[in-house]
Amino acid sequence: MQNVILVTGAGTGIGKLSAQALAEAGHIVYATMRDVEGRNKPRADELRALAAAKGIALHPLELDVLSWASADAAVAAIVHEQGRLDVVMQNAGHLVVGPGESPPFPRKRQPMAEDGVDVNGYGVRSDDERELLCTAPEDLTPARKESTERPAPVP
Repeated sequence: MQNVILVTGAGTGIGKLSAQALAEAGHIVYATMRDVEGRNKPRADELRALAAAKGIALHPLELDVLSWASADAAVAAIVHEQGRLDVVMQNAGHLVVGPGESPPFPRKRQPMAEDGVDVNGYGVRSDDERELLCTAPEDLTPARKESTERPAPVP
């Protein structure tokens, strides 16, 4: 069975390798990352070239997991092109190097997107089968905050 799969954090590492392996196994894969026309353009172009060379369905797609609007746009694009989305592989994260056994986490969650806690700790949220991939807008830092309300779900 061929699935339509969205992989977050597919610009490098496990996300990239997973997206490639799933596409090579015959699935339709959307390899998502931030800024596919900017700083990640070389990574997106590499995936496009690989897809063309191997004849696989591997599609780089813009998605910032800290943005409701970005997540909805990505899902809408996939559903528009494929008619469905079967699988989501949440892989987006942020590498933090150093001792991690005793960080002073606040009792009340503060906006911490810049240090990776939002992405790694709170990046996936699923209220029903169609919602995915984002931290609540009230938890975003002001620079990343696009709205204070959740857009309507993708039909």
